[in-house]
Amino acid sequence: MVKHTEYYDILGVSVDASSAEIKKAYYFKAKSVHPDKNPGDAKAAHNFQELAKTGVLMETDLTRLSPEGAYCLFLTLVLIQIAFDVKVLGEAYQVLSDPVKRKEFDKHGKEGVTK
Repeated sequence: MVKHTEYYDILGVSVDASSAEIKKAYYFKAKSVHPDKNPGDAKAAHNFQELAKTGVLMETDLTRLSPEGAYCLFLTLVLIQIAFDVKVLGEAYQVLSDPVKRKEFDKHGKEGVTK
């Protein structure tokens, strides 16, 4: 029985998913966060607000930024969120697509997976 399901949850697959299902889910999720595939995505504004709530912007007086500066800051934060999403997806795919690592993950979780 699988004790840890974090990577399965990230990819949105069941613990008994085949390699093909894992690969398909990975590519689907990766496509969903790719900036070229999502111009004008409203999620970008949400990500910006969430990052602001975490205190990333606490020391920045946004009222003093020029419109160009605010836009650059916004784009930087969006790209940070996208990079994080892609990293997590890639990590989950690397573990679940390798039968040995997948077995280790199923038994011991992230800590049990050898890099």
